Amino acid sequence: MSLVDAARGAAFAVACLFFSLAPTLSYAQPAALVRVDEVRLERVDRWRQVSGDVRSLRRSLIAAQEEGHVLEVNADEGDEIPAGRVIARLDPVFATLERDRAAADAKAREGLVAERRADLERARRDLLRFEEGRRSGATSDVEFDQASTRVSIYEAQLAQAEADAEAVRKRAEDAAQRLERFTIRAPFDGVVARKETEVGRWLNRGEPVVELVSLDLVEARIDVPEALVDRIRDPEVRVRIRIPALDRPDPEDPEKVEPHEITLPITAVVPDVDPLSRLFPVRVVFDNTGQRAKPGMSVIGLIPTGSRGEELTIHKDAILRDDAGEYIYINAGGQAMPVRIRSRYGVGDRVVIGPHPELGPGVQAIIEGNERLFPTQPVRAAGEDRPGTQTPGEGA
Repeated sequence: MSLVDAARGAAFAVACLFFSLAPTLSYAQPAALVRVDEVRLERVDRWRQVSGDVRSLRRSLIAAQEEGHVLEVNADEGDEIPAGRVIARLDPVFATLERDRAAADAKAREGLVAERRADLERARRDLLRFEEGRRSGATSDVEFDQASTRVSIYEAQLAQAEADAEAVRKRAEDAAQRLERFTIRAPFDGVVARKETEVGRWLNRGEPVVELVSLDLVEARIDVPEALVDRIRDPEVRVRIRIPALDRPDPEDPEKVEPHEITLPITAVVPDVDPLSRLFPVRVVFDNTGQRAKPGMSVIGLIPTGSRGEELTIHKDAILRDDAGEYIYINAGGQAMPVRIRSRYGVGDRVVIGPHPELGPGVQAIIEGNERLFPTQPVRAAGEDRPGTQTPGEGA
């Protein structure tokens, strides 16, 4: 016999011994004191569970507005970027030369305008003297007409010089603004979702630098059946949004979780039904305090149906969670037995669950002390007498 076969035989023998002693070990354990609450069949408002995801209201691919070599990139994936912060810089050497040339040209044009203005002022003074001389007979009409023509010529030259100076000034302003576009800034507060470039790369106009996502205000996009759309158009209707990824474990008992659930009004019903599923996209916008909700997280939405009916409910403290999902312990004749469940929605301090063959009205669900139990462990509900004892007044 090989060592592997011998090891397998020994393991099998140990397993057989354990399972043969399991009932004995179970009854040898002292009964755990627990609190219980009965499963109830209650008439409640019915809600419809739908699915969806978290989406950002502002998501932008920040692109280069000019072309050039990347000199620096000041953002990495996951970085929080305030509005106005420099994300990247491109080499502006040619844009700087263009700005300086335009500024110098604008200054020269301003000088020409000043010269034309001075010529016009001199011509106007000459015209005044010729006008006085014509009244006294010292100046001929021809000389007066020539002086008047010079004024008109200088006025036209000044207007042309001012127009040229304005055009050059606009070009200088455009060159200065173009130079600023070599510095790429965040247009809004956000988080870098993707980094698209690195230092040393040549970027053309329109090529991406980073993808920026705003997380201050987000929306839950849920898919609602067409039969419920008219119901949720009422502005008084509120929906319940749960984000499972944000559920908070109880610090004293990691298996107990406080669901992250908020109640909100409908923001909009998108009029674009899916032709196959007949589901309408519905938007629910909410403040993302602490930026905990991230785009892409799954969402569970609860939509009021407007009807009432009888449903099984359990106390919320009975629910435990593990990697396989939700479960509870029930008191099955003095033994703790685990039962898998699927919670649907909360009603006060109770939770509506789906139909279950092992659960019905009157079944005792353990709501306190359940976090330390194991299957088949003896349990005793608080208020029950210990086995073998008498209550006051009995046996008298």
